[in-house]
Amino acid sequence: MKKLLIICSVATLCLNFSVFGQKKNCNSQHVSSCKLGFSEFKGGIAPYSKLTPSTFDNWRRLIVYNKTIPEMYAIAFRASECDMIINVRNPEKLNIKYCYELNAPPELVDNFFVIMQQHLYYQYPDYTASIEYKNGKSYLIIIDKEEGILISGKVATAKDKTY
Repeated sequence: MKKLLIICSVATLCLNFSVFGQKKNCNSQHVSSCKLGFSEFKGGIAPYSKLTPSTFDNWRRLIVYNKTIPEMYAIAFRASECDMIINVRNPEKLNIKYCYELNAPPELVDNFFVIMQQHLYYQYPDYTASIEYKNGKSYLIIIDKEEGILISGKVATAKDKTY
């Protein structure tokens, strides 16, 4: 009986340590520890995005291939039906295509797009994006992150912009 008790105790400890060893530190406060990556344009692949199961243990994966920064913001904000308003100093920088991949544990799947928004803000700190409603329409607005854009000698803020 004593041997059985020792074997059960050791097995329980081993099981607990293996479970803790597999647990990933990827909660909403530490989204940077999720597995993610941005890369340049990949030739031979049509632009697309999809949410799939991951090769990691019960994780989910978001893949975006060959999309521009505004298209990535549209995916992150789930704003495919919105009109886009881009008001930045160098709009040609927004035409470069990138790829993005995010792997997250099952408990963060509901926050997938919020995590993608945070990653876009970290990766492209010059821009900020938001959804605004005006005259019954939704707009995805991408502007420079600084206070505003110089217009005729004064700095225009988001309140001064007309749509």
